[in-house]
Amino acid sequence: MRDNHDGMPEIIDAFEKAGGYFGIVEIEIGGVSKQFQFGLSANGYRALRKILLLRPFDSMPGIKQRYFFANGYGKLPDSSTPSLG
Repeated sequence: MRDNHDGMPEIIDAFEKAGGYFGIVEIEIGGVSKQFQFGLSANGYRALRKILLLRPFDSMPGIKQRYFFANGYGKLPDSSTPSLG
């Protein structure tokens, strides 16, 4: 668990619309918050929905669940292309 989420995009929603899959993230830069919508594969959509439905602190009333993309990337074995990881 991190102690802060500065500069990390917050996962707001994942949804299906007109046969496509989309996600929404929010990020704050310079005190201004903006939301961005992006396309997802079916597997990416299912993964984000699973994350958003995870409620590890449900037994603690009043705790808001928030999820963030961690800043980091890695390299796939035998690949010169960096990937998120």
